[in-house]
Amino acid sequence: MSRILLFIGKAENRRLLAEWLATEYDVVEGRRPSDLDQPFDLCLMDRVAMEEHDEALMERKQREKPVLLPYLLVIPERQLERYGSNVWQQMDGVVRDRVDELITTPIKKAELEGRLKNLLSSRELSLQLREQREQYRRLLEVAPETIATVNKRGEIAYLNSRGAELFHVDNPEAVYGESLFQYIHEEDRDSLETMVAGVDTAQEQAGFMEGRFLADGDVRYVEVGAAPITYEQKPAVQLIIRDVTNRRRREKEVERQRDQLEKLNRLNAVIRDIDQALVQASSREEIEQTVCERLVAADRYVSAWIGNDQATSREITPRASAGSVDDYLEQIEVTVGGGATGEGPAGKALSTREAYVIQDIESDPTFDPWREAAIERGYRSSIAVPLVYGETTYGALNIYADESYAFDADEQTVLRELGETIGHAINAAENKKALLTDRLNELDFQIRDADPFLGSVSERLGCTFTYEGIVSEPGGSYLEYFSTPCEDTDGILAMATASDHVDHVRLVGEHDEEALFEFVFTHDLIVRLFGELGGKVTELTVEDGMHVVTVEFPYNAELHTIVESLDATYDEVELLAQRETERPMESRQELWATFRESLTERQWSALQTAFYAGFFEWPRASTGEEVAESLGISPATFHEHLRAAQRKLLSVLLTE
Repeated sequence: MSRILLFIGKAENRRLLAEWLATEYDVVEGRRPSDLDQPFDLCLMDRVAMEEHDEALMERKQREKPVLLPYLLVIPERQLERYGSNVWQQMDGVVRDRVDELITTPIKKAELEGRLKNLLSSRELSLQLREQREQYRRLLEVAPETIATVNKRGEIAYLNSRGAELFHVDNPEAVYGESLFQYIHEEDRDSLETMVAGVDTAQEQAGFMEGRFLADGDVRYVEVGAAPITYEQKPAVQLIIRDVTNRRRREKEVERQRDQLEKLNRLNAVIRDIDQALVQASSREEIEQTVCERLVAADRYVSAWIGNDQATSREITPRASAGSVDDYLEQIEVTVGGGATGEGPAGKALSTREAYVIQDIESDPTFDPWREAAIERGYRSSIAVPLVYGETTYGALNIYADESYAFDADEQTVLRELGETIGHAINAAENKKALLTDRLNELDFQIRDADPFLGSVSERLGCTFTYEGIVSEPGGSYLEYFSTPCEDTDGILAMATASDHVDHVRLVGEHDEEALFEFVFTHDLIVRLFGELGGKVTELTVEDGMHVVTVEFPYNAELHTIVESLDATYDEVELLAQRETERPMESRQELWATFRESLTERQWSALQTAFYAGFFEWPRASTGEEVAESLGISPATFHEHLRAAQRKLLSVLLTE
């Protein structure tokens, strides 16, 4: 039931109207401004009440907007006759601005009912419109996309809650009145302005665009759709702004991954080609030149070169190259170690044994010494990859590309693996070459505490240990044999048993005032380290914690690489001497002659007879007693001569 507020000054008129209306409506009477605070659907007033409570009446009507709160003014008929048929135009402005309809006295009940129904119907319609607007607004507020309403100038009149996130504000109303265009990237702004200006209220849909949205330094990619609407009784444009940043990123990532996969496939094809070429290469020089040429021939890189530093000057000199790099290398200086010329990719790769990348030659400060020459030749990024095998560094492969950021993580991984492959190939070629040459580099080193156990024992017990040999076991451990003239063998055994550095110890025997020990150590062995560096230990003594080692290396071994590896492993290393020697290349006949000359006639006779009599067969064709009887000697004498001959044979085979 609709409620009607009677604001009639005369009590009798108020009573009569209340009686008329009470059957159809909920009627309340108003006498004070506070009575306007209660809910009602229509106010029936006279001129006296209107003028007396004008401010309160207008404030109440304004508070109800945009819903219609109808005011019906009762005026004497004589006033209406004075204005004639043009009542609203003739009425003073105070009346026209404050009431929605007039009715004259004396009031006719039927006329009053008609006026009330019309006004209440209008109010009901406005309530329904408000509810529809509220429902629409609620839909906009929960919409997953940003929805904004702007005028033709792009000024924001409405923004939903989701839009606050895009605009980086706590309250959407904070941007009301601002130009939407100021949030659009300047390169995309014209497109949005044209779209908004082109919206026609007769169209159902106006346009669609993509652009970049800027707020507080954050750049988001958006899709914007526009359609004409009426907002607060004025033509406007409603925009749906969809944040597609994540989608764009996914698309770009997919595109990047596809491009990267294509790049890796092409690079892997080059690597396979290089691998095949390395198999056929017969020398280090051929390997290095082949790698450079194949890399540049694939059109992925503009230049490549391989260089290594010198032990004396630390300057890196080229060994092989391809592409437009020779004149570049003539103009520049590249070193290892301190100083600006040692901070580049090649110097870093050699000093750290890790790949080093310059993604932007134009801006990277570490490339300052070579930037001008590199830029002139179109170099924009560079990578240096160490060529390593075990503890040996054979140089650095330097590659240049004509675009910045050409070496991503995957490509760096592939090139690092290529560096290891090249290092392995060079090592194999150098070892093969070493087998075919009789020239050697013989180096004497003095190293403190190279072996934590032997060094400690030699200091505490005053012993001197001499290296006799090493044997690899199937389980991966190594048996090392050391002899010593030290008489305190029990002390050595006790210290070995208590040491964490010794996994196994055995006193093999004592002969000619020397004891022979067998060890299995838990730490890295210096003999093995030299083996990984390409050398062979020929002499090793340990005295007072100091190891004096003589090692043979191929004639072309990189001295500084060996010293660096030792320095990185031990605290105190000194190179005592370097000699170039010749290794005797004995033929089979010479080796046989050497062995034969070392035997006595009795030893030679015992060995021959045992061999031909089947003593070494399994099962034996002849026993030791039978062979001894054939020789006319005692079994003990036979075994003494046989063991001496066997030892000399093994000595020739295992020590040469």
